[in-house]
Amino acid sequence: MNETQYKIRALKELKKQLPGAFIIKISDKFHSGIPDIFILWNGIFAAVELKVKNNPATKLQIIILARIAAAGGITQICRDIGDGSGIKQIRAVCDAIKEKYERTRIVDRVQNSQAAQG
Repeated sequence: MNETQYKIRALKELKKQLPGAFIIKISDKFHSGIPDIFILWNGIFAAVELKVKNNPATKLQIIILARIAAAGGITQICRDIGDGSGIKQIRAVCDAIKEKYERTRIVDRVQNSQAAQG
């Protein structure tokens, strides 16, 4: 599978796993290092870089993903080597987004409860 085919499958899986999410495939030829896919679901942001086979992430891609993570986003380099592992990695990103959302909701409930108690 080439990277374009992987992108198509990844986008379908993301839309299936995260209904209502804002998902955009980035194809910016003017700025190097920008992740392939941005996801925003219920206030949780994620950036995904897609790779196939042994194609490595560039230093700039790694730096940008690290900056997004430092700002609170979820980041992942997902790699498809032709055995279905790439889509499993996309599902893991979806799980991480859902888990972060649930943790945020729990914190909000605790804070609201404490505020109500006064």
